Amino acid sequence: MAPSPLLTDPFILSAVAILLAAPAVFLFRRGRKPWLSGVRRKPLLTGNEAEFFYRLQRALPGFHVFPQVSFAAFLTDDGQLSRNAQWAVRARFDRKIADFVVCERGTLKVVALVELDDRLHDAKADRQRDVITKAAGYQTTDHHRNGVCGAPFHVVLFDDTGDENTRKVGILFEEPFHCAVLDVAKLAQGLIAFGVNSYRGDRFEPALRKALLLNTTS
Repeated sequence: MAPSPLLTDPFILSAVAILLAAPAVFLFRRGRKPWLSGVRRKPLLTGNEAEFFYRLQRALPGFHVFPQVSFAAFLTDDGQLSRNAQWAVRARFDRKIADFVVCERGTLKVVALVELDDRLHDAKADRQRDVITKAAGYQTTDHHRNGVCGAPFHVVLFDDTGDENTRKVGILFEEPFHCAVLDVAKLAQGLIAFGVNSYRGDRFEPALRKALLLNTTS
Protein backbone atom coordinates (compact mmCIF):
# COMPACT_ATOMS: atom_id res chain seq x y z
CA MET A 1 0.00 0.00 0.00
CA ALA A 2 1.50 3.37 -1.06
CA PRO A 3 1.97 5.98 1.69
CA SER A 4 -0.31 9.00 1.69
CA PRO A 5 1.14 12.03 -0.15
CA LEU A 6 0.52 14.04 3.00
CA LEU A 7 3.01 11.88 4.94
CA THR A 8 5.77 12.44 2.39
CA ASP A 9 5.33 16.17 1.86
CA PRO A 10 8.31 17.91 3.61
CA PHE A 11 6.28 21.04 4.35
CA ILE A 12 3.53 19.02 6.01
CA LEU A 13 6.09 17.07 8.07
CA SER A 14 7.77 20.31 9.19
CA ALA A 15 4.44 21.77 10.28
CA VAL A 16 3.60 18.63 12.25
CA ALA A 17 7.00 18.71 13.98
CA ILE A 18 6.47 22.34 15.00
CA LEU A 19 3.01 21.58 16.36
CA LEU A 20 4.37 18.65 18.37
CA ALA A 21 7.28 20.70 19.77
CA ALA A 22 5.21 23.75 20.70
CA PRO A 23 3.70 22.27 23.91
CA ALA A 24 7.16 21.26 25.14
CA VAL A 25 8.54 24.78 24.54
CA PHE A 26 5.51 26.27 26.29
CA LEU A 27 5.98 24.01 29.32
CA PHE A 28 9.73 24.83 29.44
CA ARG A 29 9.09 28.57 29.41
CA ARG A 30 6.28 28.24 31.92
CA GLY A 31 8.52 26.32 34.32
CA ARG A 32 11.45 28.73 33.95
CA LYS A 33 12.17 30.95 36.93
CA PRO A 34 11.38 34.64 36.20
CA TRP A 35 14.74 35.87 37.50
CA LEU A 36 16.60 33.79 34.90
CA SER A 37 15.49 36.23 32.19
CA GLY A 38 17.73 38.84 33.83
CA VAL A 39 20.92 36.74 33.67
CA ARG A 40 23.53 37.82 31.13
CA ARG A 41 27.08 36.76 30.34
CA LYS A 42 30.02 39.14 30.81
CA PRO A 43 33.75 39.09 29.99
CA LEU A 44 35.92 37.25 32.51
CA LEU A 45 38.36 40.18 32.71
CA THR A 46 38.22 43.91 32.11
CA GLY A 47 40.47 45.39 29.46
CA ASN A 48 43.07 46.44 32.05
CA GLU A 49 42.96 43.04 33.73
CA ALA A 50 43.33 41.16 30.45
CA GLU A 51 46.34 43.28 29.43
CA PHE A 52 47.98 42.69 32.81
CA PHE A 53 47.17 38.96 32.72
CA TYR A 54 49.08 38.52 29.45
CA ARG A 55 51.95 40.55 30.87
CA LEU A 56 52.14 38.27 33.91
CA GLN A 57 52.12 35.20 31.69
CA ARG A 58 55.03 36.56 29.66
CA ALA A 59 56.97 37.48 32.81
CA LEU A 60 56.35 34.12 34.52
CA PRO A 61 56.74 31.36 31.92
CA GLY A 62 57.60 28.83 34.63
CA PHE A 63 54.37 29.38 36.57
CA HIS A 64 50.63 29.11 36.10
CA VAL A 65 48.67 32.36 36.38
CA PHE A 66 44.98 31.99 37.22
CA PRO A 67 42.66 35.02 37.00
CA GLN A 68 39.60 35.81 39.12
CA VAL A 69 40.02 33.11 41.77
CA SER A 70 37.61 32.87 44.71
CA PHE A 71 39.23 33.20 48.13
CA ALA A 72 37.36 30.04 49.09
CA ALA A 73 39.58 28.14 46.63
CA PHE A 74 42.75 28.82 48.65
CA LEU A 75 41.48 29.77 52.14
CA THR A 76 39.59 27.80 54.78
CA ASP A 77 39.20 27.69 58.56
CA ASP A 78 41.72 25.93 60.81
CA GLY A 79 39.38 23.02 61.54
CA GLN A 80 39.38 23.71 65.27
CA LEU A 81 36.16 25.73 65.38
CA SER A 82 32.55 24.81 65.97
CA ARG A 83 30.28 24.51 62.96
CA ASN A 84 28.75 27.97 63.53
CA ALA A 85 32.17 29.53 64.07
CA GLN A 86 33.46 27.94 60.87
CA TRP A 87 30.66 29.50 58.85
CA ALA A 88 31.28 32.86 60.54
CA VAL A 89 34.99 32.77 59.60
CA ARG A 90 34.35 31.68 56.02
CA ALA A 91 31.72 34.37 55.59
CA ARG A 92 34.54 36.90 56.00
CA PHE A 93 36.22 35.85 52.78
CA ASP A 94 34.19 33.35 50.75
CA ARG A 95 32.74 36.04 48.45
CA LYS A 96 36.05 37.80 47.83
CA ILE A 97 37.97 37.36 44.58
CA ALA A 98 41.72 37.51 43.95
CA ASP A 99 42.61 39.19 40.66
CA PHE A 100 45.44 36.75 39.90
CA VAL A 101 46.87 33.71 41.68
CA VAL A 102 50.39 32.59 40.74
CA CYS A 103 51.13 28.87 41.25
CA GLU A 104 54.06 26.52 40.77
CA ARG A 105 53.63 24.44 37.63
CA GLY A 106 54.47 21.08 39.14
CA THR A 107 52.59 21.33 42.43
CA LEU A 108 50.05 24.14 41.89
CA LYS A 109 51.27 25.55 45.19
CA VAL A 110 50.22 29.18 45.55
CA VAL A 111 53.32 31.39 45.55
CA ALA A 112 51.73 34.84 45.25
CA LEU A 113 48.49 36.75 44.97
CA VAL A 114 48.59 39.70 42.60
CA GLU A 115 46.07 42.54 42.71
CA LEU A 116 45.67 45.14 39.98
CA ASP A 117 44.80 48.38 41.74
CA ASP A 118 42.88 50.31 39.12
CA ARG A 119 40.04 52.80 39.52
CA LEU A 120 37.54 50.00 40.17
CA HIS A 121 39.28 48.96 43.40
CA ASP A 122 38.27 50.15 46.85
CA ALA A 123 41.23 51.03 49.10
CA LYS A 124 39.45 50.06 52.33
CA ALA A 125 38.36 46.70 50.93
CA ASP A 126 41.91 46.09 49.68
CA ARG A 127 43.32 46.67 53.18
CA GLN A 128 40.82 44.20 54.63
CA ARG A 129 41.78 41.70 51.93
CA ASP A 130 45.47 42.05 52.75
CA VAL A 131 44.84 41.41 56.46
CA ILE A 132 43.02 38.17 55.64
CA THR A 133 45.57 36.82 53.15
CA LYS A 134 48.51 37.79 55.38
CA ALA A 135 46.95 35.88 58.28
CA ALA A 136 46.96 32.77 56.09
CA GLY A 137 50.61 33.30 55.15
CA TYR A 138 50.09 34.53 51.59
CA GLN A 139 52.06 37.35 50.03
CA THR A 140 49.92 39.85 48.13
CA THR A 141 51.50 42.15 45.56
CA ASP A 142 49.59 45.28 44.53
CA HIS A 143 50.22 46.63 41.06
CA HIS A 144 49.20 50.21 40.33
CA ARG A 145 49.77 51.78 36.96
CA ASN A 146 49.71 55.53 36.35
CA GLY A 147 49.53 57.16 32.95
CA VAL A 148 49.97 60.38 30.97
CA CYS A 149 47.93 60.83 27.79
CA GLY A 150 47.42 57.08 27.60
CA ALA A 151 51.11 56.25 28.14
CA PRO A 152 51.40 54.17 31.34
CA PHE A 153 54.25 54.63 33.78
CA HIS A 154 55.46 53.24 37.10
CA VAL A 155 56.70 55.09 40.17
CA VAL A 156 59.43 53.51 42.31
CA LEU A 157 60.66 54.85 45.66
CA PHE A 158 64.15 53.52 46.40
CA ASP A 159 67.30 54.12 48.43
CA ASP A 160 70.33 55.07 46.36
CA THR A 161 73.28 53.42 48.09
CA GLY A 162 75.82 55.18 45.88
CA ASP A 163 77.91 58.24 46.73
CA GLU A 164 74.93 60.39 47.77
CA ASN A 165 73.22 57.65 49.79
CA THR A 166 69.81 59.36 49.54
CA ARG A 167 66.23 58.34 48.87
CA LYS A 168 65.10 58.84 45.32
CA VAL A 169 62.00 58.41 43.23
CA GLY A 170 62.12 56.88 39.77
CA ILE A 171 59.47 57.36 37.06
CA LEU A 172 59.59 54.69 34.36
CA PHE A 173 57.43 54.63 31.27
CA GLU A 174 56.88 51.25 29.66
CA GLU A 175 58.87 52.27 26.59
CA PRO A 176 62.60 51.57 27.12
CA PHE A 177 64.97 54.48 27.82
CA HIS A 178 62.16 56.61 29.26
CA CYS A 179 63.22 57.02 32.89
CA ALA A 180 63.50 60.01 35.23
CA VAL A 181 65.09 60.03 38.69
CA LEU A 182 64.72 62.74 41.36
CA ASP A 183 65.97 63.18 44.91
CA VAL A 184 63.07 63.03 47.39
CA ALA A 185 64.59 65.43 49.95
CA LYS A 186 65.28 68.02 47.25
CA LEU A 187 61.74 67.65 45.94
CA ALA A 188 60.46 68.43 49.45
CA GLN A 189 62.47 71.66 49.31
CA GLY A 190 60.97 72.57 45.96
CA LEU A 191 64.23 71.97 44.07
CA ILE A 192 63.47 70.62 40.62
CA ALA A 193 65.87 72.53 38.36
CA PHE A 194 68.07 70.70 35.88
CA GLY A 195 71.54 70.23 37.31
CA VAL A 196 70.24 70.68 40.86
CA ASN A 197 67.85 67.75 41.14
CA SER A 198 68.38 65.70 38.01
CA TYR A 199 70.06 62.34 37.52
CA ARG A 200 70.85 60.14 34.55
CA GLY A 201 67.93 57.78 34.22
CA ASP A 202 69.90 55.34 32.11
CA ARG A 203 72.21 54.67 35.06
CA PHE A 204 69.29 53.60 37.27
CA GLU A 205 66.88 52.19 34.67
CA PRO A 206 68.13 48.55 34.44
CA ALA A 207 68.02 48.04 38.22
CA LEU A 208 64.65 49.79 38.55
CA ARG A 209 63.03 47.74 35.81
CA LYS A 210 64.37 44.55 37.36
CA ALA A 211 62.99 45.60 40.76
CA LEU A 212 59.60 46.33 39.18
CA LEU A 213 59.48 42.91 37.57
CA LEU A 214 60.42 41.16 40.82
CA ASN A 215 57.85 43.14 42.79
CA THR A 216 55.15 42.33 40.26
CA THR A 217 55.91 38.64 40.04
CA SER A 218 57.17 37.69 43.51
